Amino acid sequence: MNWNELENRINNFYLDSENGIKIPYSHFDFDREVEPPHLMSTEINSDNFIADNKIYFKKYNARLELTTDSRDRELEKRIEEEILFDIIWEREVTYIQSEKVWNISYFFEI
Repeated sequence: MNWNELENRINNFYLDSENGIKIPYSHFDFDREVEPPHLMSTEINSDNFIADNKIYFKKYNARLELTTDSRDRELEKRIEEEILFDIIWEREVTYIQSEKVWNISYFFEI
């Protein structure tokens, strides 16, 4: 899995495939205000395999965040099955009181 493959999966993900409605997505930051639900990916840091002062294998720790107005377990399940299906991930669920949104963060390696 690399960033391009992840973004291709997200670009092919529909909230409503019958009406062609895609979920808003950005890598790192939206350039405008976006209403939930939406997805955002972030590169957290790297965890490369290094030996003899050389990087032999690049590995990035990444986060994919789903933000929703209300907890949508069905949408979470779809993201896990359609986007992250072959990725080992950990999940953190947070309610952001000040914004009144749910944030589901998936952590994985690319």
